[in-house]
Amino acid sequence: MMPGTIAQRRVDMVKVEAGAAVDVSGLTSAERTVALYASDMPTRRRYGSKEQVRAWVVQGVERLGRRELTRRALFFNGQFLLALGGLVPVPAPVQARHDERFPDAYRLTVAGQATATSVLFDGMSKAAMKRNAAAKVDGQCPCEDTGRMFIDIDGDPDLSYEVDCPVHASTPQFVRAGR
Repeated sequence: MMPGTIAQRRVDMVKVEAGAAVDVSGLTSAERTVALYASDMPTRRRYGSKEQVRAWVVQGVERLGRRELTRRALFFNGQFLLALGGLVPVPAPVQARHDERFPDAYRLTVAGQATATSVLFDGMSKAAMKRNAAAKVDGQCPCEDTGRMFIDIDGDPDLSYEVDCPVHASTPQFVRAGR
């Protein structure tokens, strides 16, 4: 079973802080998705009751620890934003690390659907809402950390264009710079 594999494989690399109560509303969507993926949530059942989904989120947070949960959630959200835009291919090393963290794509989809249930019933604190768009790329981003991506259409300068990077353009350094 995947959740046990994650816990066993990472147990020597992840230090889990003990005892802190988990406020599910204080977690971002990506953090909840990662927690659900790492929990004992069954993959073949799409939804549990709101209490059961909450319990799975808490279990995932406790299994990974806050620091590792946040790190994985930032990378998950970064890869999601790059793939969502579909403007440039997600770099192969970035995709490979994503696939290593989340080898079961269907389970990740189910975790995302359960996250929607969690947000609906548990809401999201203001602090979590502020962090909800936070993302990182686990490797070299196609924008090369400039906040802009050049889209080359068949080498034709009249068809090619630049767009904001979905991961980096919303970070404060780019917003302040007027981009």
